[in-house]
Amino acid sequence: MVQGTRADGMLACGAAGRHRRDGLLRDYVALHGADVAQLREHVVAGRHAAARRVLHDLEGSAAMIGARGLELAAAALSAELRNGAEFATLEALTRACEARFEQLAKSVSVA
Repeated sequence: MVQGTRADGMLACGAAGRHRRDGLLRDYVALHGADVAQLREHVVAGRHAAARRVLHDLEGSAAMIGARGLELAAAALSAELRNGAEFATLEALTRACEARFEQLAKSVSVA
């Protein structure tokens, strides 16, 4: 685990920032839920450039809100897309992105 992160991949913050962070996470999940579905469609269809564009947005915005787990998962998939990885590798990394996003969405619904 990266120093300063929690088990769910989010950056740790004090009680004062928790309310604001939760609002940002809700907005993020609402804005990017369709992106995760689009990402899968692009990967399955072999549209790697389109998948990388979606990943660029996911990775950058995840970094901005401190969703380190999703940021790293998106970066890993993006790198493998650039390197021409086999479909099985891309599928596994796509699932990892989906899982990180779902974990983030669940943390918002519990908060």
